[in-house]
Amino acid sequence: EKIEAAYHGLINFNTPKLNFQDNPNNTFGQQIKSYRKLLTPVLAKICGLYLRSQGYAPAVTVEWGAISLQDETELATARLTRARAEELERKLAAQTKEVNR
Repeated sequence: EKIEAAYHGLINFNTPKLNFQDNPNNTFGQQIKSYRKLLTPVLAKICGLYLRSQGYAPAVTVEWGAISLQDETELATARLTRARAEELERKLAAQTKEVNR
């Protein structure tokens, strides 16, 4: 019997839409890979402990889904929208400062 089939839904989530600080040396994909590298052993340990507490002794593996171009496109769109909003806020602050003089 495969524990994988019985506990497939134990942790089932997609790559979260995270706000990353702009870093020209890292792409979105590289950042996600580094987070996955850090989180994989932690998730494996947590899942293994849970399964052992339920009477199973599985070898736990963590499998991640592919990072899609859609994820990168959505992040780029969010960054552009945020940059535009910040620019508008700067312009409004400057106009308000001029009016109050």
